[in-house]
Amino acid sequence: MRTGKLAMLDEAITQLRLIRASADRDDKLKELIDARDGVLARYQPIFSQEALSNLSAGDFQSFLLFKNNHHWTGLHRKGPQICENLEGLRAALLGLHNQSRPIAERVDAALDGVNYLGKGTLTAVLHVMYPADFGVWNRTSEDSLKKLQAWPMFGHGASPGKRYAAINDVLRQLAAALGVDLWVLDALLWRAAAAADPAGMKHLPSADPVIAEDEPDLEQKFGLEKYLHEFLRDNWSGTELGKNWTIYVDAGEDAGFKYSCGSLGQIDLLARHKNGRDWLVVELKRDQSGDATVGQLLRYMGFVRYNPNLAAETDRVFGLIIAHSLDEKLHYAVSNVPNVAVHTYQVDFRLGPPTKGGQQLPFKLLTLSDLETSV
Repeated sequence: MRTGKLAMLDEAITQLRLIRASADRDDKLKELIDARDGVLARYQPIFSQEALSNLSAGDFQSFLLFKNNHHWTGLHRKGPQICENLEGLRAALLGLHNQSRPIAERVDAALDGVNYLGKGTLTAVLHVMYPADFGVWNRTSEDSLKKLQAWPMFGHGASPGKRYAAINDVLRQLAAALGVDLWVLDALLWRAAAAADPAGMKHLPSADPVIAEDEPDLEQKFGLEKYLHEFLRDNWSGTELGKNWTIYVDAGEDAGFKYSCGSLGQIDLLARHKNGRDWLVVELKRDQSGDATVGQLLRYMGFVRYNPNLAAETDRVFGLIIAHSLDEKLHYAVSNVPNVAVHTYQVDFRLGPPTKGGQQLPFKLLTLSDLETSV
């Protein structure tokens, strides 16, 4: 009988082993796995200790493109900003080779030293440098580990580097138990996450959908309701929400978009107040009842409140429902729930007060301004 950490990972190992067994019949998964040798042959020399002092912005940004790394999409979005401090980038990546320092310290130093260099980009480079030793920590691998109940717990306030060290320990245990390398494991984790989320099946191993490298930024005007979620993420600072709240950033990346709560689901948007103490859980009302929306929001608020990786004991957690219209069930479901606000939106995305038939409601619902007053 196995005991200890490996025994705790048995269910995750079983599920990943089933995915691995079907890899030969899964064209996309097989494509990702088979790309390993070519990617390592091309980029290991570029990221070697000897070559990093001459790293060019072009070489670095070429690695960030999916057509070249064949494994991670969305990395290129921050490439130009990262390369604004090319000397700092070279020094940060060179520091990853300093094996006299614990990996936690190396990761923290690199993330602190370069703006926009998030955990997904940094650990992808680290993996290419040392593919046998270090796995990748990005939104996809994090979501997958949470869904597989293999996500490690950290003390509140643990640095990104310390968290990565713990995550990498889990990744190495999973790879060893499965008899695969960390590149293959990363592909299996993508498939596990995609299989758990049918809407994500079309996406490659990344938190973000595939974006063509020459695609322009999203236009500032919001035209189609189905893009509300992405609009809020990409235009947050220009909305009323952005005045006092910022989308949650973790390890140098915007982590508050589709924040994974493991088997509990995904928070649409998770934000922090600029006072550094309070949290805002934003839930978009889709094709479900008001009761279901409120119940889902409260579940996520509880997750944030009692998760040691998120809210501290003295932090407060607020909730915001954004809906196209407010039906009677939603009115009454939130009318007596503290710390929960409701807003409607118009096509050009103006947040309006809750009303029914043009009349004020017979009871007071919290709105964003009420939250701001209470904070």
